[in-house]
Amino acid sequence: MMHHKALSLRSYWILFFLLLLNILNMLDRTLLIAFGPQIIDDLDLSDTQYGLLTGFVFNTFYCFFGLLMGTLADRVNRVRLIAFGLIIWSGLTAVSGAAKNFFQIGLARLFIGIGESVMTPSAISIMADLFPNEKRGAAAGIYYLGIPFGAGGAFFIAGILGPTWGWRNCFYLLGAIGISATLFLLALRDPPRGVWDGDFQEKSGDGSKHSFKEVLINIVEILKGSRALIWILLGSIAIHIPIGAGAFNMIWMQSERGFDESVAILYGVYSTIFMTIGMLSGGLLSDVYTRHFRGGRARFLALFMLALTPFTVGFRFWDPESIFFYVGLSAILIFGGAFFGPAFSLVQDLCPPRSRGVMTAVALVAMNFLGVGSGALILGMSSDIMREMGVSEPYTYALLACDLIGALTIPCFYIASVYTEPH
Repeated sequence: MMHHKALSLRSYWILFFLLLLNILNMLDRTLLIAFGPQIIDDLDLSDTQYGLLTGFVFNTFYCFFGLLMGTLADRVNRVRLIAFGLIIWSGLTAVSGAAKNFFQIGLARLFIGIGESVMTPSAISIMADLFPNEKRGAAAGIYYLGIPFGAGGAFFIAGILGPTWGWRNCFYLLGAIGISATLFLLALRDPPRGVWDGDFQEKSGDGSKHSFKEVLINIVEILKGSRALIWILLGSIAIHIPIGAGAFNMIWMQSERGFDESVAILYGVYSTIFMTIGMLSGGLLSDVYTRHFRGGRARFLALFMLALTPFTVGFRFWDPESIFFYVGLSAILIFGGAFFGPAFSLVQDLCPPRSRGVMTAVALVAMNFLGVGSGALILGMSSDIMREMGVSEPYTYALLACDLIGALTIPCFYIASVYTEPH
Protein backbone atom coordinates (compact mmCIF):
# COMPACT_ATOMS: atom_id res chain seq x y z
CA MET A 1 0.00 0.00 0.00
CA MET A 2 2.75 2.44 0.90
CA HIS A 3 4.57 1.54 -2.32
CA HIS A 4 1.51 2.40 -4.40
CA LYS A 5 0.99 5.63 -2.47
CA ALA A 6 4.61 6.68 -3.03
CA LEU A 7 4.30 5.82 -6.72
CA SER A 8 1.16 7.94 -6.95
CA LEU A 9 2.83 10.93 -5.26
CA ARG A 10 5.82 10.64 -7.57
CA SER A 11 3.47 10.56 -10.57
CA TYR A 12 1.82 13.80 -9.50
CA TRP A 13 5.18 15.42 -8.80
CA ILE A 14 6.39 14.61 -12.33
CA LEU A 15 3.08 15.88 -13.72
CA PHE A 16 3.56 19.16 -11.82
CA PHE A 17 7.07 19.63 -13.22
CA LEU A 18 5.86 18.89 -16.74
CA LEU A 19 3.20 21.55 -16.18
CA LEU A 20 5.90 24.09 -15.23
CA LEU A 21 7.86 23.28 -18.37
CA ASN A 22 4.73 23.64 -20.49
CA ILE A 23 4.09 27.05 -18.92
CA LEU A 24 7.60 28.12 -19.94
CA ASN A 25 7.02 26.62 -23.38
CA MET A 26 3.86 28.68 -23.87
CA LEU A 27 5.44 31.83 -22.42
CA ASP A 28 8.19 31.70 -25.03
CA ARG A 29 5.74 30.88 -27.83
CA THR A 30 3.12 33.49 -26.93
CA LEU A 31 5.46 36.39 -26.19
CA LEU A 32 5.57 37.23 -29.91
CA ILE A 33 1.76 37.49 -29.94
CA ALA A 34 1.60 39.48 -26.68
CA PHE A 35 4.05 42.02 -28.11
CA GLY A 36 2.48 41.81 -31.59
CA PRO A 37 1.63 45.50 -32.12
CA GLN A 38 5.07 46.62 -30.87
CA ILE A 39 6.99 44.04 -32.94
CA ILE A 40 4.99 44.88 -36.08
CA ASP A 41 5.83 48.56 -35.65
CA ASP A 42 9.47 48.01 -34.67
CA LEU A 43 10.25 45.58 -37.51
CA ASP A 44 7.85 47.19 -40.03
CA LEU A 45 5.91 43.97 -40.71
CA SER A 46 2.80 43.49 -42.85
CA ASP A 47 -0.13 41.45 -41.52
CA THR A 48 0.83 38.63 -43.88
CA GLN A 49 4.40 38.58 -42.51
CA TYR A 50 3.11 38.61 -38.95
CA GLY A 51 0.68 35.81 -39.80
CA LEU A 52 3.58 33.79 -41.19
CA LEU A 53 5.66 34.37 -38.04
CA THR A 54 2.88 33.19 -35.73
CA GLY A 55 1.79 30.42 -38.10
CA PHE A 56 3.75 28.57 -40.74
CA VAL A 57 7.25 29.91 -39.96
CA PHE A 58 7.15 28.50 -36.44
CA ASN A 59 4.93 25.52 -37.13
CA THR A 60 6.80 24.14 -40.16
CA PHE A 61 9.75 22.91 -38.10
CA TYR A 62 7.64 22.48 -34.96
CA CYS A 63 5.28 20.04 -36.63
CA PHE A 64 7.51 18.04 -38.93
CA PHE A 65 10.35 17.76 -36.47
CA GLY A 66 7.59 16.77 -34.04
CA LEU A 67 7.20 13.56 -36.04
CA LEU A 68 10.89 12.83 -35.56
CA MET A 69 10.78 13.81 -31.89
CA GLY A 70 7.65 11.73 -31.38
CA THR A 71 9.47 8.75 -32.87
CA LEU A 72 12.44 9.41 -30.59
CA ALA A 73 10.10 9.72 -27.60
CA ASP A 74 9.02 6.13 -28.27
CA ARG A 75 12.67 4.97 -28.32
CA VAL A 76 14.96 7.03 -26.07
CA ASN A 77 15.02 8.58 -22.59
CA ARG A 78 12.19 11.12 -22.74
CA VAL A 79 13.46 13.33 -19.90
CA ARG A 80 16.81 13.90 -21.61
CA LEU A 81 15.02 14.50 -24.91
CA ILE A 82 12.92 17.27 -23.29
CA ALA A 83 16.11 18.79 -21.80
CA PHE A 84 17.67 18.90 -25.28
CA GLY A 85 14.64 20.73 -26.65
CA LEU A 86 14.48 23.13 -23.72
CA ILE A 87 18.04 24.34 -24.32
CA ILE A 88 17.35 24.91 -28.02
CA TRP A 89 14.07 26.81 -27.69
CA SER A 90 15.24 28.93 -24.75
CA GLY A 91 18.49 29.92 -26.41
CA LEU A 92 16.75 30.94 -29.62
CA THR A 93 14.06 32.84 -27.71
CA ALA A 94 16.89 35.05 -26.42
CA VAL A 95 18.28 35.34 -29.95
CA SER A 96 14.84 36.52 -31.19
CA GLY A 97 15.18 39.57 -28.98
CA ALA A 98 18.11 40.79 -31.11
CA ALA A 99 16.27 40.51 -34.46
CA LYS A 100 16.26 43.58 -36.73
CA ASN A 101 13.89 42.46 -39.49
CA PHE A 102 11.38 39.81 -40.60
CA PHE A 103 13.99 37.40 -41.91
CA GLN A 104 16.10 37.42 -38.73
CA ILE A 105 13.20 36.88 -36.33
CA GLY A 106 11.68 34.39 -38.78
CA LEU A 107 14.87 32.30 -38.85
CA ALA A 108 14.99 32.22 -35.04
CA ARG A 109 11.30 31.27 -34.83
CA LEU A 110 11.84 28.52 -37.38
CA PHE A 111 14.47 26.81 -35.23
CA ILE A 112 12.60 27.47 -31.96
CA GLY A 113 10.05 25.10 -33.48
CA ILE A 114 12.61 22.28 -33.40
CA GLY A 115 13.18 22.69 -29.67
CA GLU A 116 9.52 23.03 -28.73
CA SER A 117 8.54 20.05 -30.90
CA VAL A 118 10.13 17.81 -28.25
CA MET A 119 7.90 18.85 -25.36
CA THR A 120 4.37 17.57 -25.93
CA PRO A 121 5.00 14.17 -27.60
CA SER A 122 7.44 13.28 -24.80
CA ALA A 123 5.28 14.70 -21.99
CA ILE A 124 2.03 13.08 -23.17
CA SER A 125 3.82 9.76 -23.57
CA ILE A 126 5.27 10.06 -20.04
CA MET A 127 1.85 10.86 -18.56
CA ALA A 128 0.30 7.79 -20.20
CA ASP A 129 2.86 5.73 -18.23
CA LEU A 130 2.13 7.57 -14.97
CA PHE A 131 -1.69 7.30 -14.90
CA PRO A 132 -4.33 4.66 -15.78
CA ASN A 133 -6.79 5.24 -18.60
CA GLU A 134 -9.57 6.64 -16.38
CA LYS A 135 -7.30 9.42 -15.06
CA ARG A 136 -5.54 10.42 -18.26
CA GLY A 137 -8.11 13.04 -19.27
CA ALA A 138 -7.65 14.89 -15.98
CA ALA A 139 -3.85 14.49 -16.11
CA ALA A 140 -3.71 15.83 -19.66
CA GLY A 141 -6.01 18.69 -18.62
CA ILE A 142 -3.62 19.61 -15.80
CA TYR A 143 -0.62 19.48 -18.12
CA TYR A 144 -2.40 21.72 -20.60
CA LEU A 145 -2.96 24.32 -17.89
CA GLY A 146 0.44 25.38 -19.16
CA ILE A 147 -1.38 26.97 -22.09
CA PRO A 148 -3.52 29.48 -20.10
CA PHE A 149 -0.84 30.08 -17.48
CA GLY A 150 1.87 30.51 -20.11
CA ALA A 151 -0.22 32.50 -22.56
CA GLY A 152 -1.71 34.65 -19.80
CA GLY A 153 1.75 35.14 -18.32
CA ALA A 154 3.08 36.38 -21.67
CA PHE A 155 0.36 39.06 -21.80
CA PHE A 156 1.13 40.04 -18.19
CA ILE A 157 4.78 40.45 -19.13
CA ALA A 158 3.81 42.55 -22.17
CA GLY A 159 1.46 44.74 -20.13
CA ILE A 160 3.59 45.14 -16.99
CA LEU A 161 7.25 44.80 -18.01
CA GLY A 162 6.87 45.77 -21.67
CA PRO A 163 6.42 49.54 -21.22
CA THR A 164 9.64 49.85 -19.18
CA TRP A 165 11.79 46.91 -20.32
CA GLY A 166 10.80 46.75 -23.97
CA TRP A 167 9.99 43.59 -25.89
CA ARG A 168 13.61 42.68 -26.59
CA ASN A 169 14.71 42.50 -22.95
CA CYS A 170 11.69 40.34 -22.11
CA PHE A 171 12.81 37.83 -24.74
CA TYR A 172 16.33 37.79 -23.24
CA LEU A 173 14.91 37.16 -19.75
CA LEU A 174 12.76 34.18 -20.73
CA GLY A 175 15.61 32.61 -22.66
CA ALA A 176 17.86 32.73 -19.59
CA ILE A 177 15.16 31.22 -17.34
CA GLY A 178 14.65 28.28 -19.70
CA ILE A 179 18.33 27.40 -19.93
CA SER A 180 18.56 27.46 -16.12
CA ALA A 181 15.54 25.12 -15.78
CA THR A 182 17.41 22.37 -17.65
CA LEU A 183 19.43 21.57 -14.51
CA PHE A 184 16.26 20.73 -12.53
CA LEU A 185 14.81 18.71 -15.39
CA LEU A 186 17.80 16.37 -15.55
CA ALA A 187 17.15 15.31 -11.92
CA LEU A 188 13.99 13.44 -13.04
CA ARG A 189 13.90 9.79 -14.11
CA ASP A 190 12.02 8.53 -17.15
CA PRO A 191 9.18 6.22 -15.93
CA PRO A 192 8.86 2.64 -17.28
CA ARG A 193 6.60 2.28 -20.32
CA GLY A 194 3.23 0.56 -20.59
CA VAL A 195 2.75 -0.25 -16.89
CA TRP A 196 -0.98 0.56 -17.12
CA ASP A 197 -1.47 -1.13 -20.50
CA GLY A 198 -0.51 -4.75 -19.99
CA ASP A 199 -3.43 -6.05 -22.06
CA PHE A 200 -3.04 -3.62 -25.00
CA GLN A 201 -2.39 -5.54 -28.21
CA GLU A 202 0.52 -4.08 -30.18
CA LYS A 203 -0.94 -4.73 -33.63
CA SER A 204 1.98 -3.11 -35.38
CA GLY A 205 4.75 -4.63 -33.32
CA ASP A 206 7.32 -3.02 -31.09
CA GLY A 207 7.74 0.59 -32.22
CA SER A 208 11.21 0.81 -30.70
CA LYS A 209 12.53 -1.54 -33.42
CA HIS A 210 11.07 0.27 -36.42
CA SER A 211 13.01 2.36 -38.92
CA PHE A 212 11.61 5.80 -39.67
CA LYS A 213 10.08 4.48 -42.91
CA GLU A 214 8.41 1.70 -40.95
CA VAL A 215 7.16 4.24 -38.43
CA LEU A 216 5.44 6.13 -41.26
CA ILE A 217 3.88 2.86 -42.44
CA ASN A 218 2.83 2.19 -38.85
CA ILE A 219 1.12 5.61 -38.70
CA VAL A 220 -0.86 4.82 -41.84
CA GLU A 221 -1.87 1.42 -40.46
CA ILE A 222 -3.06 2.96 -37.18
CA LEU A 223 -5.14 5.55 -39.06
CA LYS A 224 -6.59 2.89 -41.37
CA GLY A 225 -7.64 0.90 -38.35
CA SER A 226 -9.34 3.79 -36.55
CA ARG A 227 -11.93 5.97 -38.28
CA ALA A 228 -12.53 7.64 -34.93
CA LEU A 229 -8.90 8.84 -34.87
CA ILE A 230 -9.21 10.28 -38.39
CA TRP A 231 -12.30 12.31 -37.42
CA ILE A 232 -10.58 13.46 -34.22
CA LEU A 233 -7.69 14.78 -36.31
CA LEU A 234 -10.07 16.56 -38.71
CA GLY A 235 -11.90 18.18 -35.79
CA SER A 236 -8.56 19.18 -34.28
CA ILE A 237 -7.56 20.95 -37.51
CA ALA A 238 -10.88 22.83 -37.58
CA ILE A 239 -10.65 24.16 -34.04
CA HIS A 240 -7.04 25.25 -34.49
CA ILE A 241 -7.83 27.56 -37.40
CA PRO A 242 -9.49 30.19 -35.11
CA ILE A 243 -6.78 29.51 -32.51
CA GLY A 244 -4.17 30.44 -35.13
CA ALA A 245 -6.15 33.49 -36.20
CA GLY A 246 -6.34 34.49 -32.51
CA ALA A 247 -2.75 35.76 -32.81
CA PHE A 248 -4.41 38.90 -34.19
CA ASN A 249 -6.82 39.38 -31.27
CA MET A 250 -4.61 41.98 -29.57
CA ILE A 251 -4.20 43.91 -32.82
CA TRP A 252 -7.96 43.67 -33.48
CA MET A 253 -8.87 44.92 -30.01
CA GLN A 254 -6.53 47.90 -30.30
CA SER A 255 -7.22 48.89 -33.92
CA GLU A 256 -10.97 48.12 -34.27
CA ARG A 257 -12.37 48.02 -30.73
CA GLY A 258 -10.77 51.11 -29.18
CA PHE A 259 -8.48 49.54 -26.55
CA ASP A 260 -4.98 50.83 -25.77
CA GLU A 261 -1.80 48.87 -24.98
CA SER A 262 -2.94 48.18 -21.42
CA VAL A 263 -5.47 45.72 -22.87
CA ALA A 264 -2.60 43.19 -22.70
CA ILE A 265 -3.10 42.97 -18.92
CA LEU A 266 -6.87 42.49 -19.31
CA TYR A 267 -6.31 39.85 -21.97
CA GLY A 268 -3.77 38.14 -19.73
CA VAL A 269 -6.24 37.99 -16.82
CA TYR A 270 -9.03 36.59 -19.01
CA SER A 271 -6.68 34.11 -20.73
CA THR A 272 -5.41 32.76 -17.43
CA ILE A 273 -8.82 32.47 -15.75
CA PHE A 274 -11.05 31.26 -18.55
CA MET A 275 -8.62 29.06 -20.44
CA THR A 276 -7.93 27.43 -17.06
CA ILE A 277 -11.66 26.88 -16.58
CA GLY A 278 -11.73 25.36 -20.06
CA MET A 279 -8.76 23.09 -19.38
CA LEU A 280 -10.11 21.82 -16.06
CA SER A 281 -13.71 21.45 -17.20
CA GLY A 282 -12.63 19.77 -20.43
CA GLY A 283 -10.38 17.23 -18.71
CA LEU A 284 -12.44 16.45 -15.62
CA LEU A 285 -15.93 16.62 -17.12
CA SER A 286 -14.92 14.50 -20.09
CA ASP A 287 -13.78 11.78 -17.70
CA VAL A 288 -17.13 11.97 -15.85
CA TYR A 289 -19.10 12.03 -19.10
CA THR A 290 -17.20 8.98 -20.37
CA ARG A 291 -18.15 6.97 -17.29
CA HIS A 292 -21.87 7.77 -17.45
CA PHE A 293 -22.91 8.57 -21.03
CA ARG A 294 -22.57 7.21 -24.54
CA GLY A 295 -20.07 8.61 -27.02
CA GLY A 296 -17.25 9.19 -24.56
CA ARG A 297 -14.86 12.13 -24.69
CA ALA A 298 -15.47 12.78 -28.39
CA ARG A 299 -19.21 13.36 -27.92
CA PHE A 300 -18.57 15.43 -24.82
CA LEU A 301 -16.35 17.76 -26.88
CA ALA A 302 -18.97 18.04 -29.63
CA LEU A 303 -21.70 19.03 -27.16
CA PHE A 304 -19.41 21.37 -25.21
CA MET A 305 -18.37 23.24 -28.36
CA LEU A 306 -21.97 23.41 -29.59
CA ALA A 307 -23.02 25.19 -26.39
CA LEU A 308 -20.24 27.79 -26.68
CA THR A 309 -20.34 28.58 -30.42
CA PRO A 310 -23.09 31.28 -30.31
CA PHE A 311 -20.96 33.26 -27.85
CA THR A 312 -17.73 32.90 -29.82
CA VAL A 313 -19.46 34.20 -32.97
CA GLY A 314 -21.30 37.01 -31.17
CA PHE A 315 -18.04 38.20 -29.60
CA ARG A 316 -16.94 39.70 -32.93
CA PHE A 317 -19.94 42.06 -33.06
CA TRP A 318 -20.82 42.95 -29.46
CA ASP A 319 -19.88 46.44 -28.28
CA PRO A 320 -16.90 46.54 -25.86
CA GLU A 321 -19.10 48.61 -23.53
CA SER A 322 -21.49 45.66 -23.22
CA ILE A 323 -21.16 42.83 -20.72
CA PHE A 324 -21.80 40.44 -23.63
CA PHE A 325 -18.44 41.39 -25.15
CA TYR A 326 -16.67 40.02 -22.08
CA VAL A 327 -18.95 36.98 -21.95
CA GLY A 328 -17.95 36.30 -25.55
CA LEU A 329 -14.26 36.78 -24.75
CA SER A 330 -14.62 34.32 -21.87
CA ALA A 331 -16.40 31.78 -24.10
CA ILE A 332 -13.79 31.96 -26.86
CA LEU A 333 -11.03 31.25 -24.33
CA ILE A 334 -12.97 28.41 -22.68
CA PHE A 335 -13.72 27.09 -26.19
CA GLY A 336 -10.01 26.74 -26.94
CA GLY A 337 -8.98 25.50 -23.50
CA ALA A 338 -11.47 22.66 -23.08
CA PHE A 339 -10.27 20.84 -26.17
CA PHE A 340 -6.79 19.69 -25.20
CA GLY A 341 -7.25 17.25 -22.34
CA PRO A 342 -10.04 15.15 -23.93
CA ALA A 343 -8.58 15.26 -27.45
CA PHE A 344 -5.09 14.10 -26.51
CA SER A 345 -6.54 11.49 -24.17
CA LEU A 346 -8.54 10.15 -27.11
CA VAL A 347 -5.37 9.93 -29.20
CA GLN A 348 -3.64 8.04 -26.39
CA ASP A 349 -6.59 5.69 -25.87
CA LEU A 350 -6.74 4.77 -29.55
CA CYS A 351 -3.00 4.11 -30.02
CA PRO A 352 -0.70 1.24 -29.00
CA PRO A 353 1.56 2.24 -26.04
CA ARG A 354 4.73 2.11 -28.16
CA SER A 355 3.22 4.45 -30.77
CA ARG A 356 1.79 7.12 -28.47
CA GLY A 357 4.67 9.55 -28.84
CA VAL A 358 4.65 9.50 -32.63
CA MET A 359 0.84 9.61 -32.87
CA THR A 360 0.80 12.60 -30.54
CA ALA A 361 3.26 14.20 -32.96
CA VAL A 362 0.93 13.38 -35.86
CA ALA A 363 -1.90 15.11 -33.99
CA LEU A 364 0.34 18.13 -33.43
CA VAL A 365 1.11 18.31 -37.17
CA ALA A 366 -2.61 18.34 -37.89
CA MET A 367 -3.40 20.91 -35.22
CA ASN A 368 -0.49 23.31 -35.60
CA PHE A 369 0.71 23.10 -39.20
CA LEU A 370 -2.67 22.65 -40.90
CA GLY A 371 -4.77 24.40 -38.24
CA VAL A 372 -2.78 27.17 -36.56
CA GLY A 373 -0.59 27.80 -39.61
CA SER A 374 -3.56 28.11 -41.96
CA GLY A 375 -5.57 30.24 -39.52
CA ALA A 376 -2.80 32.80 -38.99
CA LEU A 377 -1.96 33.03 -42.70
CA ILE A 378 -5.63 33.26 -43.77
CA LEU A 379 -6.14 36.06 -41.26
CA GLY A 380 -3.01 37.98 -42.27
CA MET A 381 -3.56 37.75 -46.03
CA SER A 382 -7.29 38.46 -45.91
CA SER A 383 -6.86 41.51 -43.66
CA ASP A 384 -4.18 42.92 -46.00
CA ILE A 385 -6.46 42.34 -49.01
CA MET A 386 -9.57 43.81 -47.33
CA ARG A 387 -7.60 46.85 -46.17
CA GLU A 388 -6.51 47.51 -49.76
CA MET A 389 -10.18 47.16 -50.80
CA GLY A 390 -11.18 49.80 -48.26
CA VAL A 391 -13.07 47.49 -45.85
CA SER A 392 -13.50 49.42 -42.60
CA GLU A 393 -13.02 46.49 -40.16
CA PRO A 394 -10.90 43.86 -41.94
CA TYR A 395 -9.80 42.07 -38.76
CA THR A 396 -13.40 41.63 -37.57
CA TYR A 397 -14.60 39.87 -40.70
CA ALA A 398 -11.46 37.78 -41.11
CA LEU A 399 -11.64 36.60 -37.49
CA LEU A 400 -15.35 35.82 -37.84
CA ALA A 401 -14.68 33.63 -40.89
CA CYS A 402 -12.06 31.66 -38.96
CA ASP A 403 -14.41 31.29 -35.96
CA LEU A 404 -17.08 29.78 -38.22
CA ILE A 405 -14.58 27.32 -39.69
CA GLY A 406 -13.73 26.33 -36.11
CA ALA A 407 -17.34 25.32 -35.52
CA LEU A 408 -16.80 22.40 -37.93
CA THR A 409 -15.14 20.62 -35.03
CA ILE A 410 -18.65 19.87 -33.70
CA PRO A 411 -19.74 17.41 -36.44
CA CYS A 412 -16.22 15.96 -36.63
CA PHE A 413 -16.14 15.01 -32.97
CA TYR A 414 -19.73 13.78 -33.01
CA ILE A 415 -18.93 11.41 -35.89
CA ALA A 416 -15.80 10.28 -34.03
CA SER A 417 -17.97 9.50 -31.00
CA VAL A 418 -20.09 7.14 -33.11
CA TYR A 419 -16.99 5.14 -34.07
CA THR A 420 -15.69 4.99 -30.48
CA GLU A 421 -18.91 3.43 -29.19
CA PRO A 422 -18.81 -0.34 -28.56
CA HIS A 423 -20.83 -2.39 -31.06
